Amino acid sequence: MAKLSDVGTLTIERLIWQTKQLMYDVQVPYTKQVLIDGQEQTITQLRAETRTRSEPYLLSATI
Repeated sequence: MAKLSDVGTLTIERLIWQTKQLMYDVQVPYTKQVLIDGQEQTITQLRAETRTRSEPYLLSATI
């Protein structure tokens, strides 16, 4: 886990991790070509997506 070379020793005795499921919404920008008044133009729009993320949370550590 953690090492210190030639200086000393670091001991992590106990790590408790908890995993939480998180739902979050993101807006993803994208561009597309459109015709406006007979001219081709590039416009940027936002697309909403819902994603699931799993992240570890450090609850306690004894060093």
